Amino acid sequence: MMGLSERNVSAILLIIGVALQLVTVFMWNSRNVLKWSVKMPAYLNWERGSMIAAFVVAAMGVSLLETVLGDAGETILAPMGAIAFLIGAVIGIIVEASYLSSQNSIPALTVVLVVVLFLAQAILGGALLASRLLPMWIGWTVVGWNIGWLILLSAARPMTFTTVIANSATPPSASLARGSR
Repeated sequence: MMGLSERNVSAILLIIGVALQLVTVFMWNSRNVLKWSVKMPAYLNWERGSMIAAFVVAAMGVSLLETVLGDAGETILAPMGAIAFLIGAVIGIIVEASYLSSQNSIPALTVVLVVVLFLAQAILGGALLASRLLPMWIGWTVVGWNIGWLILLSAARPMTFTTVIANSATPPSASLARGSR
């Protein structure tokens, strides 16, 4: 029986992070788009709590991904991207916790959250390219997705929950597509 490698644990954590974000997206859409009648505040606590958990789990996965990329020789972009992602995750937790306590969003902080996470993931995509750990198309997809959405959403007003959803679609770990070697 083979133990779990850092790469595998990183992949698992990043997949769980995306799954938790998808739970939040489903719950948010059910409440706001489908207009389901839900009991507040318990529903809201689960909805926003799953996003907080997603930030925490994804941050742990990215910190391990940084180690994996460093071991593959990428020692500049990987730490920069990981630090930026961790900063974005902390901002995300603050935004979500603030919303839970006051049920008011913080638009300026949400914009900072989205920009920091898109840039962090683009930098990590660059680290994937530089490390040559995975096929080049994966790194280019991560970079293109994040820069593309950042450009597209920079024209969008107001910043909405969908901007955060776009952010969750490709944690830098599209690298998970391959698993371990």
